[in-house]
Amino acid sequence: MKFASRIEELKNINKDRIMLARCGAFIIAIGDDAVFLSQIFGFKLTCFKSQICKIGIPITYILKYLQLLEEKGYSYILYDYKKETKEIVEKWKYEGINKIKIRNEIKCEQCQYYIDHNGLFNISIDEFLRNKKYKEKDG
Repeated sequence: MKFASRIEELKNINKDRIMLARCGAFIIAIGDDAVFLSQIFGFKLTCFKSQICKIGIPITYILKYLQLLEEKGYSYILYDYKKETKEIVEKWKYEGINKIKIRNEIKCEQCQYYIDHNGLFNISIDEFLRNKKYKEKDG
């Protein structure tokens, strides 16, 4: 199973927690978890497919942000992705007093990145390249 598909599956199991997963040198969150974390910490959002945002936290900073989440009382779960076996393993779980009820409240379409770049998700690559060449000639 692909990494992103497995993450989505785990997010459905952990609906009341912020779901984080280590992938290489970053801890990532996707979808509404990414939008939520961006709103409270100011992380830059990136859409990796239409209506699915992600944020990445360098592994060297994760303890700082986990502590901040705990201080705010948010529940979270941290997974580690084993590249060799393509397995995602639970590493740490924090049960805060603030269960996350954002699954239906925060949508990727609300993030500024998505709003600013929405047209890119609805355009074919050929059309995008034609527009890029056209803009470069006029610019």
